[in-house]
Amino acid sequence: MIIDVKQSEEKDWQYTDTEIEKLADPDIKAFFLVNPSNPSSVSIAEESLQKIADLVQNKRKDLILLTDDLYGTFVNGFRSLAAIAPQNTILVYSYSKYFGATGKTASAIESAFTDSLRLKE
Repeated sequence: MIIDVKQSEEKDWQYTDTEIEKLADPDIKAFFLVNPSNPSSVSIAEESLQKIADLVQNKRKDLILLTDDLYGTFVNGFRSLAAIAPQNTILVYSYSKYFGATGKTASAIESAFTDSLRLKE
C-alpha cells in the first residue's frame, strides 16, 4: 500500500499529528522521507521526530524508516531521524554535498536493524 504523508505549508512544512498517525497502520511497511526537504531546506521539528520515534518504539516496531539526509549539513542544529530511532532507520547520506562536489558521487547508507525488522520466513 502506498500513501501520502504530507507536510503542511501552513505549519512551516512540518508533519501534522494526523499525518504521522497514518504510519500506525500495520499495512504500511516503510516510510521514505527527505530531511531536510528539498528545495525548502526545512528540517523536521524535534517534536515531530520524537512522535515518529515514539511510534516505532511503542506501536510499530516493524516499521522501516528510510531517511535521505543529504541536505542536513546545510541546516543549523540538524538532527536526523536515525539519531532518535536507529533500530528502524536506513540513513542515506552523500559526502558529495558536504564537500560541494556536485556531480560527483560519494555516498553512504547506514542501518542498525534489530531482529524485529528481519525478514520473516
